[in-house]
Amino acid sequence: MPSFSPGMLGYGMVINGVSIVLRPFHDGFRVHANHRPCSILPYGGYVRSIPEAQHVIKRYQTKIIGFARNPA
Repeated sequence: MPSFSPGMLGYGMVINGVSIVLRPFHDGFRVHANHRPCSILPYGGYVRSIPEAQHVIKRYQTKIIGFARNPA
């Protein structure tokens, strides 16, 4: 699994053509996939740290990719 790299919108990575970005949100981060908040994740995609985000993304990778590729 790729690691997060700092960018203009926050820490991010690309998995299977899907852009995953951690944007600052309260005291942590919110996971966004292809510029959309990942509301399908537990707690609406809110994570408190980068290691927690890596764990969540690794666990829910297929759901995140499906969510990002499905235009809603």
